[in-house]
Amino acid sequence: MKKRALYTDTFREIKKSLNRFLSIMMIVFLGVGFFVGIKATAPSMRATAEKYFNDTSLMDIQILSTTGFEKDDVLAISETDGVSKVMPSYRTDLILKTDTGSLVARVSSVPGGDPVFDTINDLTLLEGRMPEAENECLVSMLSFSKRNFDVGDIITFDETAGSTSTDGILANRTFKVVGIVESPQYISFNYGSSSVGNGTVSLYAFIPASNFLYPRFTELYVTLDCHSDGITAFDPEYEDEIGRVSSSLELIGAERYEILKETIDREIEEAENELDEKKAEISAQLADAKARLDEAKAELDKAEREIAEGWEEYENKGIEAEQQLQNARNEIESSSKRIAEGKTLVAQGQKEYEAALAKFNSEIASARAALDAGWAEYNEKYAEYEPGLKKYEEGLKEYEKALAQYEEGRTEYNLGYNAYTRLAGNYKILVSELESLEYEVNSDGVVTPEEQQQLDDLRAEVAAAEQQVESTKDMLDEGKKQLDAAEDKLDAAKAELDEALKKLKEAEASLASARKELENREAEFASKKTQGQAELDAANNELQSKRREIAAAEAALARAKKDLAQAEIDLTETLARAKQDLEDAEKKLAEGKAEYEKSYEEYLRSRDEAVSALEDGQNRILGTKNSFEGIISGKWYVFDRGDVIENYSGFNSDAERIDAIASVFPVFFLMIASLVCLTTMSRMVDEQRTQMGIYKALGFSARDIAGKYMIYSAIACVAGSVLGQIVCLLFLPQSIFDAYSALYRLPPLTITVPWTMSVVSFLVALACTVFVAWLCCRRELRFKAASLMRPKAPKAGKRVFLERLPALWNKMSFSSKITVRNLFRFKTRLAMTTAGIAGCMALVVSGFGLQDAINPIIDMQYGGIYKYDIMMALAKNLTAQDSMSLKDELASDNRISVAMFMRSVTVSASSGSGSAKEVYLTVPDSTADLAGMVSLRDIDTKKPLELSDSGVIISGKLADILDIGAGDSIDFTVNGSGYSLPVDAVSENYVFHYIYMSEAVYKTTFDSDAQYNTVVATAGEELTDFDSFTSDWLNKDFGIVSVFDISKAKQAFSDTIASLNVVVVIMLLSAGALAFVVIYNLTNINISERLREIATVKVLGFTNRETNMYIFRENVIMGIAGIIVGSVAGYFLAQYMITTLEVDIVMFYRQIDTTSYLFAALLTAFYIGFANVVMSGRIKRISMVESLKAVE
Repeated sequence: MKKRALYTDTFREIKKSLNRFLSIMMIVFLGVGFFVGIKATAPSMRATAEKYFNDTSLMDIQILSTTGFEKDDVLAISETDGVSKVMPSYRTDLILKTDTGSLVARVSSVPGGDPVFDTINDLTLLEGRMPEAENECLVSMLSFSKRNFDVGDIITFDETAGSTSTDGILANRTFKVVGIVESPQYISFNYGSSSVGNGTVSLYAFIPASNFLYPRFTELYVTLDCHSDGITAFDPEYEDEIGRVSSSLELIGAERYEILKETIDREIEEAENELDEKKAEISAQLADAKARLDEAKAELDKAEREIAEGWEEYENKGIEAEQQLQNARNEIESSSKRIAEGKTLVAQGQKEYEAALAKFNSEIASARAALDAGWAEYNEKYAEYEPGLKKYEEGLKEYEKALAQYEEGRTEYNLGYNAYTRLAGNYKILVSELESLEYEVNSDGVVTPEEQQQLDDLRAEVAAAEQQVESTKDMLDEGKKQLDAAEDKLDAAKAELDEALKKLKEAEASLASARKELENREAEFASKKTQGQAELDAANNELQSKRREIAAAEAALARAKKDLAQAEIDLTETLARAKQDLEDAEKKLAEGKAEYEKSYEEYLRSRDEAVSALEDGQNRILGTKNSFEGIISGKWYVFDRGDVIENYSGFNSDAERIDAIASVFPVFFLMIASLVCLTTMSRMVDEQRTQMGIYKALGFSARDIAGKYMIYSAIACVAGSVLGQIVCLLFLPQSIFDAYSALYRLPPLTITVPWTMSVVSFLVALACTVFVAWLCCRRELRFKAASLMRPKAPKAGKRVFLERLPALWNKMSFSSKITVRNLFRFKTRLAMTTAGIAGCMALVVSGFGLQDAINPIIDMQYGGIYKYDIMMALAKNLTAQDSMSLKDELASDNRISVAMFMRSVTVSASSGSGSAKEVYLTVPDSTADLAGMVSLRDIDTKKPLELSDSGVIISGKLADILDIGAGDSIDFTVNGSGYSLPVDAVSENYVFHYIYMSEAVYKTTFDSDAQYNTVVATAGEELTDFDSFTSDWLNKDFGIVSVFDISKAKQAFSDTIASLNVVVVIMLLSAGALAFVVIYNLTNINISERLREIATVKVLGFTNRETNMYIFRENVIMGIAGIIVGSVAGYFLAQYMITTLEVDIVMFYRQIDTTSYLFAALLTAFYIGFANVVMSGRIKRISMVESLKAVE
């Protein structure tokens, strides 16, 4: 029965202290929910992707070869240990014509189209059906072009437009779209690059394999057995298995290559033997026919006619060439005239510019003089203003001194008045006693000597008291007059001060207005100056541009003159050689006419037989060789998912970033929530001390009493934990996953609950509530019931350290002294409140700090460090001499401003003890011009760096990973050979790893000149259509295999950063919610503990505003302390999170902007102020009578 009553009281306690109960529940809700929600995000992302990959049988390995593949290759791979399925396939990139232009399509054979082979990379049919005829196809849901495709559309692959002709590739060129699909090979919104068309794949399509005319398969897809063992694609064991199986496949490829080579060699040898036999026979026939063929008249007559035509052509070409030379002379003369006219215009423009410059300088000087005069006048007025201000301040001090004396006199008067009141009261008592005594004496009629003596004594006391009262009253009256007089003087002085203050304010307002007017003029002057300078600069730039145009025209004119002279020389020599050739031909013709006629018929017969025999043999050999083109360099290239699927590795990197955040921020978040829960429960038990004494006096056991508070805290903890985990598991992972939906195309998220983290966070919350409640109850219940029912003795007042500083303490107001004493009197409350606010401040600072670290690196890398806009990859390495023709072509394209050649190769770099990293080794063709393409700045000082002839410059992230710096050495490996070079400097860089070296260092290191394989360029003004630009350059005969738009890389990186920013925003919102709940809860506890104290100050006459400030002033001070401590803690937390979040190839900006601290402080201050406003209503409702009732 007792227990039921206690349990009933527990629920009444929840209802009674609902705000506190909800606060505990909300803190647990936020702490546990956020912890589990963030912890579940990355595993859920991986689990969703893994399920999708497994459901669609996504390939684990792709194999390519220069020789293609046959069925025996598939069989050999399927028997390899660790291989589950193998599927051969065809693939090619072709141009697709549309009504809005052309695009690049990646065309593959339909997976599972051949029942003989396994099915890998299952397609998801979104609309329509699978192909049933050879001329039907499937296309992707999204086309990155000006249109998408629908079921029923007809598409045609073009044979030209820069594409490899479809002849020899496809049996059909035109297809009907019968289905819209998604493929697991394309999980991002980027389908990859291509060496045809504009270089970008905009659509992927699937056609029946029978359409491909290739003699062998172009690629193989492989899946592994490890998936059936529970290993996911994101486990380290998966990478190990990929490496093991890849090594095995490469060995099989080498074996299959040898077998294939032997077969081909045998076929070619047989064909060549047969051809040799035919050659011997044909050679004999041609030898017999050749003797008579030279004498055949018919052929000689033909030669005679050709010679006559040659003479005619010779004369015509001479006339035509002379006309072209004359046109060139006329053009040179015209260009000379235009150059002269341009120089005249430039000279005239120079004069106009100089005149404008002189006028501008004159106007600027005049305006500056006027401004200086205005400021001088302002300063004179300000000098007049200062004495008045000083005089006012002196009068104010005298007034305050007189006021203090008046207050002192008033205090003395009040003391005298109190004394007068007491005397008057005593006098009245004596008079009453006298009258009573007289009445008693007179009522008897007889007055005894003792009574008479008693009356006389009492009359004497009355007289003395009366005299003392009158004397005191006179003194009070005199004091009152003096106080009134002093008050009148104070009022007069106050009026004078007010009048002086009014005049000062008027003067101050006048000065402020004058200063504002001057500042406006100053701003207007600066604006005009800037505008004028800008106009002058524009004019000067135009002049310089015209000069450069004239210089270029003069250079072109000089080249034209030189070319004309050379052309005249070449023409003379060419005509002379042609004439000599014709004369020689006539001589030979005359000699061979007679012999040619005799052998003509026999020659024709022999020639026909020889040609037919040779064609048969050559066609057989060519057929064999063409079937296995590339066999000499035949090799199997084994790729994993990250190598061939766009953004596959990026998805795992993004999941790792979420994991990194989950390893720091939620843990700290949970620690703050746990700390506040611990504080709340311990202070609640302290507050309920008296009630616990009553329970104990009523006979409840200590276990039952502790059980009440443990149940109370358990209900709040369980409700908060369960609700928090349910809500946050449903909201946080989905919100973060949705943010990444702009980058990846995956099915809906499958939530994976991290049960271990869920249980751990629940136990932590339980320990900070239930266990703390038990400990506190155990501590209190050791006392007897009588002791518990008495409130704890208040802490003894002690002098705070400020009281030992009289110079400061004496100047503090009464309320300020009370605030300081209260703060230091309850040091635990001060420490816990400050710690709670500091923790929340640290969370907010770290959130803003992450934004400061992530957002700037996009513009700093793309535009700040990378100056170029275009990157071209070359099919072969070019020497400086080989690159001249390409340089000329680049210079002639107005869509390119400046271009530079580079050698860029991937090397494996390490320090003496560091791990190897993949690094781009970059060698520019011109060290002096490198700054125009790549800005090398010192990572610490930001000063520009230059490449030397003795060492290299490395990027900052690489230096961090390898733990090296300027003066150290970096080891790297190229094609199996190791090298070591000194590091001259470490450059600022935020994406990828780089080693920059000069041509001289490259030649010294590798003992050869640098051969360039990359072109970087800045865009010109005429580059408006990048697709057209890419298509043009891919079709030029310079071996360019890809043209890359750097802005696309910037956009892709921006999309990744935007997704990460969503995570940061969620962190900030969660931290803000926790901050408000923590501050509200701590303020609520503070008020609950001090109800009697607040009621007492109300009884003493404090207004509502003064009562609020009595409490909230302490909150403000603790808030300021928490903000300061939290700013420091937030800095270190943010730095730790930044370094934790950084992936291998990315370095974040390591500085937190000052505004982030300001915003975090303002946000925390807002929560403190809002909590104070909310709690002011509770303070107002505190009953003075109820709170001051006796508790003993």
